Amino acid sequence: MPRGHRPNEYLVLDDGIATLTITRQNGQPYVVTFDAIDIDLVKQYTWHIKWVRDSTGKLYHYAQTNVPDGVRKQRKVTLAAHLLNLDHTSDLVTHYRNGDTLDCRRSNILITDRAGALADVDWKAPATTGERYIDRRPNGRYHVQLSRAYGAPYIGMYDTLLEAVQARDQWLADHAA
Repeated sequence: MPRGHRPNEYLVLDDGIATLTITRQNGQPYVVTFDAIDIDLVKQYTWHIKWVRDSTGKLYHYAQTNVPDGVRKQRKVTLAAHLLNLDHTSDLVTHYRNGDTLDCRRSNILITDRAGALADVDWKAPATTGERYIDRRPNGRYHVQLSRAYGAPYIGMYDTLLEAVQARDQWLADHAA
């Protein structure tokens, strides 16, 4: 284990979910969820948190490790890619259906090629909730707008995520081409 790193902690829950707790040097814990059937794959390595800033400036964090790759070489691998045995040289990329990059359950991971990944991302409407076109505001309410562009349809503000999703889906169904 690298100097200064704390050991990873594992917990298997009754519902088939396991958690990996990664504690940073400053004592801040990060909890990663994954399917319990994958615990042997996860325990093979010591995991750490990797911070990445995207092109819009938003900061994401991933569970990452270093995997031996030939003689005296290592490659960095995210937990999602490790669980799905993705080759680091492929053009496949991972997306997280609910937007939580620390939720590595197989049901939450979507694999696409780079072209599909770019087409799947809507840069004009970031989904802080994991739902397309829906953002959670600081006041706790949910804002639904199809784009931030001038003249984009504003659907409304809602108290719950369920109400916001229903309103968005209804608007899209009413205005389908």
